[in-house]
Amino acid sequence: MFNNDLLMTNGVSNTIGANLLINIMQAVTVFAKPGELDTDYFLVIKCSNDDNLQKIEISQECPIRKEFFHFESENIFEEKLWFIDDGDHSTLLYPEEY
Repeated sequence: MFNNDLLMTNGVSNTIGANLLINIMQAVTVFAKPGELDTDYFLVIKCSNDDNLQKIEISQECPIRKEFFHFESENIFEEKLWFIDDGDHSTLLYPEEY
């Protein structure tokens, strides 16, 4: 899961910098390790500030699971994103864009 072609909505592509996108993709790759744990097709990604570090929280509902990742960043991004894998594409979007 989440190793398909990446699609982003215009809202995401216009507001997320390349470094943050790389950090999100690294965190998702760790979260969705093939064969280790069941990964849902729908992930919630919450980005926030944690003591001047970029915090990325990835969670899913089925099975319930949550992990936290921290990265150094000059510009802290604080938003919620959805990441949906339909088997052919992985789409990153804001909840209001659904």
